[in-house]
This record gives sequence, C-alpha cells and structure tokens, in this order.
Amino acid sequence: MKKDEYDSVCRDMRLPGGTLWPMPVVLDVPESFRESLSIKDQIVLRDEEGFPLAVLDVEDIWAPDKKAEANLVFNTDDELHPGVDYLLNKTNQYYIGGKIAGLELPRHYDSRKYRLTPEETRHQFAKLGWSKIVAFQTRNPMHRAHV
Repeated sequence: MKKDEYDSVCRDMRLPGGTLWPMPVVLDVPESFRESLSIKDQIVLRDEEGFPLAVLDVEDIWAPDKKAEANLVFNTDDELHPGVDYLLNKTNQYYIGGKIAGLELPRHYDSRKYRLTPEETRHQFAKLGWSKIVAFQTRNPMHRAHV
C-alpha cells in the first residue's frame, strides 16, 4: 500500500475508492535498506527460498506512527495483544508502497487443491452459486477452534 491507502485503511477500514479493507498490507524495511532506496526504484520481491515473485515500483517511503496504527487497527496499543506486539516490536521502521507486477505465483507443495488464485476463487464461488462470501484470515494455521 502507498501511504494514502494505508492512512485510509487505518482510519476507515476502506481503500480510498471505498472497498472494504480492514487491515493495512505494507512492506516494512529496516533503515539500512530504506537509505539505499529512492522513489521510482524497483525492488524484486522474493519468497523465503529466493524465487522472484514480483517487482515493486517504489512510489512511497515513510516512517509510520506504529502506536497510532495499533490503536486504529487493533483498538489498543497493549503489547499483550499479539498483533500489537508484532507491530511494535518486530516490524521494521519504514514502510514502502507502490505498484506490484507479478512475475510468478509462490511455489507450494502442500494442499495444492486449496491454493486458488483470486480468479479461480471467484470462479469456484460462481460455480457453487455463492453470492455472499465472508473471509477470515488467521495469524496461525487453521485449527479446530477456527472451524
């Protein structure tokens, strides 16, 4: 997300165009990496094994107010909350935003039949006749309590 999108999501839980988006999605980087960047640079985004997945065109670089983000997104800045703890203690100091161009989908070797692209997911919903969809993302792999 660019800063205007990030601000809109934190403040209103919506992208600037009105699409519901309850949590910001950002690329956090350390100061040492941020110092090597300029607007209009391109960054290759890689998976954990080093395979290139996408290219990010750097359009925004900023230092967020993470306490404000915690209060807006989680309604608390109490570090006993795991999301707040992660945000305040594990994310890097700077966020980078811009357009992303996909190169290749991530390589997965497990649960392949459940790893659908957004287009495949929409097709499956239509095939099943579903018109109202609710999504839930966990911070951990799904387990019985989520079901």
